[in-house]
Amino acid sequence: MELSFIIPALNEEKVIANCINSIKSQIAPYLEIIVIDNNSTDKTPIISKDLGCKVYKEEKRGISYARNRGAKYAKGDVLCFVDADCVLSKYWVHEATQTLTNSKVLAVSGINIFEHKKLLKKYYYNIYTVLVYGFVLFSTNILQKPYISGNNLAIRKGVFFRLGGFEPVVGEDFWFSKKFWSLYGNKTKINLKMKVYLSSRGFEAAGFIRTLILWSKSTLKRTSQEGYTYKNKNLTLRRKIVVKSGRM
Repeated sequence: MELSFIIPALNEEKVIANCINSIKSQIAPYLEIIVIDNNSTDKTPIISKDLGCKVYKEEKRGISYARNRGAKYAKGDVLCFVDADCVLSKYWVHEATQTLTNSKVLAVSGINIFEHKKLLKKYYYNIYTVLVYGFVLFSTNILQKPYISGNNLAIRKGVFFRLGGFEPVVGEDFWFSKKFWSLYGNKTKINLKMKVYLSSRGFEAAGFIRTLILWSKSTLKRTSQEGYTYKNKNLTLRRKIVVKSGRM
């Protein structure tokens, strides 16, 4: 089983080294780390190359475009998607590969834990994690509708391409999950040992409640990723479009 890691990146010079090093320190092997530069103006691509990653550029701004571009370059038969501000737990690769040794499992997602230097804020932001993953486990195990997390995911490459990749919408994970249900039903797993420690910078910049409202609205109607960054979530509240799912 050969794993290709794909990291979308836009001006991530302050955090991307931590992400890459957390992959390089994994116990189980991987094939490659691919960083997709989404038009950075800082040293993100330079740092990534210096750390031994394959770096490619995606001109279209948007995390979905970057992830899909990385998938096209990947040589592995399993695609692993994480974000540039993530740090993987020590046994992430081991847990992912162990889960995927079951040929009936087509994808596996882990759990996201938000980090913050202030303990109170860390607990506050992880209320989201507790509530969401409680629902995710219920949806996966009871409703037979698994949730696939775009920044904590290992998925067989053939499955990813058959689904047409991620759509350029906010909450792309949810819409990707819906496509998965329609074709594959409940052939994915949630592995709570696949931990990703994620920056809470988005909550800090745009506001915790405002971010949750946007994400909630985006599960009801497709909302364009145009203008969407962790610093500015207001733009997407005014730019709703219906995006037709399709092949990459």
